[in-house]
Amino acid sequence: MIGSRRDPWAVVEHWQNGPAPVAHAVRTALVALAALGWVALPPPARAAVTCTASLDRATLRVGEQVVLTISAEGDARRVAEPQLPDLPGFDVYGGGQSQNFSFVNGQVHINQSYTYYLRARKEGEFVIPPIGINADGQTYRTVELRLKVLPAGAPVPQPPIARSALVPSSAGDQDYFVSMSVSQDTVVAGQQVILTFGFYQGARTGLFDSPQYTPPATEGFWRDDLPPERHSTASIRGRLFDVTEIRYALFPTHAGTLTIGEAVVRMPEDAFSMFFRRARPRGDSVLRAPAISILVRPLPAPTPAGFTGTVGSALSLRSTADRTELPAGEALSVKLALEGEGHLAAASHPTFPQIEGVRIHDAGSGLDSKPSGDRLYGTLTDEKLLIPSKEGTLTIPPVEYVYYDTGKKRYVTLSTSPIAVRVTPGSVEETSTVLGGAKTSIELIGHDIYHIHAITGSMRPYGGPLPGRPAFWALLLTPGAAWLLSGTLARRRERLLADPSGRRASRAARDARRRLVGEGPPAARVGVALRCYVADKSGRAAAGLTREDVTVWLRDALVSEPTSARTLGLLDRCDQAIYAGSAAQDDGLVREAQALIAALEKEARHA
Repeated sequence: MIGSRRDPWAVVEHWQNGPAPVAHAVRTALVALAALGWVALPPPARAAVTCTASLDRATLRVGEQVVLTISAEGDARRVAEPQLPDLPGFDVYGGGQSQNFSFVNGQVHINQSYTYYLRARKEGEFVIPPIGINADGQTYRTVELRLKVLPAGAPVPQPPIARSALVPSSAGDQDYFVSMSVSQDTVVAGQQVILTFGFYQGARTGLFDSPQYTPPATEGFWRDDLPPERHSTASIRGRLFDVTEIRYALFPTHAGTLTIGEAVVRMPEDAFSMFFRRARPRGDSVLRAPAISILVRPLPAPTPAGFTGTVGSALSLRSTADRTELPAGEALSVKLALEGEGHLAAASHPTFPQIEGVRIHDAGSGLDSKPSGDRLYGTLTDEKLLIPSKEGTLTIPPVEYVYYDTGKKRYVTLSTSPIAVRVTPGSVEETSTVLGGAKTSIELIGHDIYHIHAITGSMRPYGGPLPGRPAFWALLLTPGAAWLLSGTLARRRERLLADPSGRRASRAARDARRRLVGEGPPAARVGVALRCYVADKSGRAAAGLTREDVTVWLRDALVSEPTSARTLGLLDRCDQAIYAGSAAQDDGLVREAQALIAALEKEARHA
């Protein structure tokens, strides 16, 4: 068959069906050719890894810190930690790392980021050179960054920090995704920030189990939930989603750059898809909403006289009396109510003025805090009992309260209206005792009833006169002892009620030790306990208490220089551990704080 064409696979089949040695040789040759062809083929192309470096701001002052974030994203299996170059003029602290892996169509995709905190030591203009990152044995480099450091106290133009995107760019292609956003990214200490977390689920996508939600960490904030959850639907890029929103009210406790941690949702395994082996790719088993940075500015200086440390919006103060006329010696109930938007649980109570010829007692206080719309509102109440000692017209003077209004961006002074009360002559025929605002006359009437019984043989013999029995004297002395004890307790309670600041200061150490054994990281507990201790001793609110305020109190309280240095140093170390990610998060801080509080109790003088 010369010149004819024959199927090559037919030739192979012919030789395979031929004699055994020939067939074996043909099979061996085919396997060798296939192996050589596989080796000669080039390896599959791998997408390049993208490395980026960014700063949360480009201008800062000496003593402040900037956040450096280095990220690597691409089809890599292993990414090594970057090696930072020498950065003269800065103290560098590690802030942790985060990883996110996905496996789609047999390809691994990684997204890994590293965070560092750079604290400026001197002024000038600095350049951060390109930083190398090793991914699967190959080195990638970021672009260079520039920083400008101004002298301490110099004004810095602060651009707003970008908020987290409401929805990701690929939202229309996913069955589930999450988002997290804030109402404001630049506030003052104590100002309300609304944090909104959203979970989006495709309208036709069902879950057999509920997702497991882990809320974000909010160190450095007071946090209040804003129930209930909101449920709605949204059309995103032509696709309908069911939306669940969870909201929080956050109140920063001090100035600086504070970070709201990432929120995590763990998706349940889709048993239905696994059973039927659906071809469509499943979403990530873990959904993460990225962290958000909040720039917190200190309150404007100078602070006016009488400033309470309270921060809120549209606060109002009013006072009311339960009646306009009463006899002398009876009690008049006066209520003060401070209400408006803000975290009033941390607000200072209004100071009631002293009135000549009137005894003033605390009758209790209360707080009612609840959401209204998208904000948190509260009402702080104080009740006083006023007991006038003489007749005439009693004028209750105005009560003033100074706070910082975040809506008006200035300090505002509130004042109540004066209240006039007519005091009539009191009754002098009877002795009265004031109990809860009412006059009660106590009249003791004794009746002696004698019973005559015939003496029977079963009765015990006469034990002698009563003065000779110990039980008689015990019963006789018991009322006097009880009267002395009740009088002592009443005088002590009256002294405490007449001096709320002194009562608060006397309990400062006990409350601080209780906060040290609470929940949360040791550095956070120690920082809150020390600031609240100083606030209780100085009669101020913990919110808005700055390092300068602590320094002034230590000086006024005549605390020794070594103890003052220990106090400020421990506060700085706690802030560094929380916001710079240092390794000082251990119980050694708690033991040091306990010893420091004991030293302050011995040295501090309370006016």
